[in-house]
Amino acid sequence: MKSYFVHNAEVALHVLEKGEASVKAPSLLVINGLWEPAERAIPLLAGLPGHVVTFSFRGRGLSSTPELGYDLADHLGDIETVVKHCGLEDYCVLGFSRGAAYALGWSLQNQQHMHGLLLVDQPPVHSSLSEQSVEFWSELKYSGVPILNFIRRSALEGLANEAQEIDFAPQLAQLQLPVTLFIGRNREAVIPSDISEDDLEKYKRSICSLRIIEFLESGHMIPDEEQEKYIREVRKWMEAFFGKDLAGACEMSLKEKLLLIKENGYQAPPDTFELVQEMINNIGTLDAGLRDELIYTTLSHWIPGNSLTPNELEQLLPIVLDNNHLLFKLGETNKDSVFTRSFSMLVIPLLFMKHSESPFLSKEQIHQIKEKVFYSVQEERDYRGYDDEKGWAHAIAHAADALDDLAQCSELDETDLLTLLDLVYEKMTIADRIYSDGEDERMVRPVISVLNRKKLSKTYLEQWIQRFGEVEKSSEFLPAFRQKNNIKNFLKSLYFRVKFYKEDADLCQIIENTLYKVEKVYYSQEI
Repeated sequence: MKSYFVHNAEVALHVLEKGEASVKAPSLLVINGLWEPAERAIPLLAGLPGHVVTFSFRGRGLSSTPELGYDLADHLGDIETVVKHCGLEDYCVLGFSRGAAYALGWSLQNQQHMHGLLLVDQPPVHSSLSEQSVEFWSELKYSGVPILNFIRRSALEGLANEAQEIDFAPQLAQLQLPVTLFIGRNREAVIPSDISEDDLEKYKRSICSLRIIEFLESGHMIPDEEQEKYIREVRKWMEAFFGKDLAGACEMSLKEKLLLIKENGYQAPPDTFELVQEMINNIGTLDAGLRDELIYTTLSHWIPGNSLTPNELEQLLPIVLDNNHLLFKLGETNKDSVFTRSFSMLVIPLLFMKHSESPFLSKEQIHQIKEKVFYSVQEERDYRGYDDEKGWAHAIAHAADALDDLAQCSELDETDLLTLLDLVYEKMTIADRIYSDGEDERMVRPVISVLNRKKLSKTYLEQWIQRFGEVEKSSEFLPAFRQKNNIKNFLKSLYFRVKFYKEDADLCQIIENTLYKVEKVYYSQEI
């Protein structure tokens, strides 16, 4: 999504534009309410395919605030500036609240270039503002946020001084394009609908093409109170003009969707689970920015949060663990398949994070995860950390995170913990390459979690540490050198972590002695 400024004379207008104009798909201009900046429309932009444009009127959001120029004509001038800059032709217009009044005024003058008009809960009038209204809006908070965070008081005062009331009802019959009206029907809403029965009759009498969509759980704030239905109905409205192939013709790429979601503070869209499934299916993409910064980061917000139901999380689990994800082409070395395995592994700690706050995994499911993770770690042969061209592979570091969570599970018994330590030993004594991207530090974490479980005897733990000094070394110099460095780095990381936590500090001497045994050249009394 592009964010930029255009100028209507001296007034800078902040524009958000998603997608590009196309003959295959519609453009939609979204006109926001009295105080709303462009950012308020981001959930709608994120939920719609195609080319969608919105902006902040003068005095709102990031747009500049002139001293004068707040009547209807001035706001229509702002619309004209955006329409011309974006090259909108044969487009649709959506207006919410007072934005619908501006949309009506614009449509009456420019409907020959438009394809359809959607008005969201606004009577057919451009109203004036009283001095009392300025005080009301200045003191009002919406969802706990002061309205003056979005619109400047001087803009409200400009509206009160300049905006003239215009009744559009006598002109409604001039509209020759399809018109749809969204109306809130919940009379108990905190902010009730602005449309009276008399207003509704005016629309019905004057516009032959009028289509009405009722929102039974909403008052005036339909985009917030029934956001999922709102976005769905807007999309259906556009598809009615451009056919059911609309989504296929102009569907946003996954990256575009996730960039919008990131800009909107990771607010989950109505089709969250469908999008999560799409992310999981693309989790091994070679686009490092999409894989790491967008897919994983978005999942890290949604899975531990409340964006997915327990049932959806349970549906996700077998997908993550299957042969196309966690076990995908397991055993390959220096192949792109590692990205799918490695980032599927990273989803498992997110599931455990959610489970720790709100348990949803059964004992059987936890053991299923254990078996799959243990097998994956045992058979993993791609030990790369960061790839200069494709970003993080880091399969061993990600595996360490999953092992750490498993080690903390009470469902794992002593035998499971012994197996876990054997896996750590196996992966920290490899001779294929020297770990260089913090794998040793990450792999210490599950060891500390095992120590904290107090399930294994001190004797066994001491023997496990001592095994690092008894590794059978390769007869070839380079593999033996790599292995020795991996062991040293791991033992050093383990030493300082154990020392830091103090509880098992008596193991430090065992670690020291093992380290001396591994590296006799540097730890020798001989000079």
